[in-house]
Parts: sequence; structure tokens; C-alpha cells
Amino acid sequence: MSLWDSVRRGASRAAAEAERQATIAKLSMEVNSTKGKIKDKLEEMGKISLDLYRQGTIDHASLEPIVMEISNLESRIKELEDQITAQKTAPPSSS
Repeated sequence: MSLWDSVRRGASRAAAEAERQATIAKLSMEVNSTKGKIKDKLEEMGKISLDLYRQGTIDHASLEPIVMEISNLESRIKELEDQITAQKTAPPSSS
């Protein structure tokens, strides 16, 4: 086997490996994209479930603690937003 043949085989193997890695990267990106779509749909389903629970359309004991926690978190957001508004409208303090 000549040096040139050895170089060609090495280059061919490197090209095949690069193509394999590119395929793996492309498939991994598609997996991540699909997982993101699932996450989006789960979020959408969660919002619909929350609305239906609050409307009394669905009622399940396993949903109650989650709904209560969401309600508490929403109350906390409201408190924080009120504090932000108060800070924005308060006159600057002089030091």
C-alpha cells in the first residue's frame, strides 16, 4: 500500500465520520425540537386544564394542590408587580 493510498483511506474515513457526526447532530436537533413541541403542548394543556378546573368543568383531587400552588404564585406575582409600581411612582429618596 502506497502512502497516497493510505492518505486517501484516511481522508475517506474522516469524511465518513464527519458525515456520521453531522447526521447525529441533525437528528439530535430534531429530537430537541420535538421535545420543545411536546413541552409547548403540555403547557397549553396545563393552561386549559387550569381554566377548566377553575370553571368547575373538571374536578380531580390530584389537580387541587397544583391549582392552589399556581394561585399562590399568581398572588405573589401580583404583590411583586404592586411593589414595582409603588417603586416607579415613589419620589426618589435623597441620601
